[in-house]
Amino acid sequence: MGCNVDIIDIINDFEAKQATIAFTISSLKELFQHESELWQKLQSLDINIITNDQVMNFLADSLQMVNNLEQLHSFDLKDIQRIYQLLVKFHPDNIQYQLDHILFVDNILGDEKEVLNLTKTAIKLLDEKRREFEALLNS
Repeated sequence: MGCNVDIIDIINDFEAKQATIAFTISSLKELFQHESELWQKLQSLDINIITNDQVMNFLADSLQMVNNLEQLHSFDLKDIQRIYQLLVKFHPDNIQYQLDHILFVDNILGDEKEVLNLTKTAIKLLDEKRREFEALLNS
């Protein structure tokens, strides 16, 4: 007896989850100018949604723009940095997460040494991906 996996159901579930995440991010972006509503919405999200990498990336970006003093005291810059580090750790091929991390370290933390290290790593990744594309073209 084999295990029957319904691939179509898996694909449909994936599509539905991605649509939910896209809708969530869109609704969060609409609340960006209304900080208290944004934080209420974030607090109401299911843990599986809030911990999605795309939502976490939005959160890291949003935390840099906090004006509410109560919210501002609930985290520090190291928390934002950790989000970007985790995004890069678990999604090492995502160039955008690499770039967001580099820009945060450069523009917010001002750590030139770390920016140089992160940039070198990102350039290696870009070079590797470029070689992969060139290999496809040449095959």
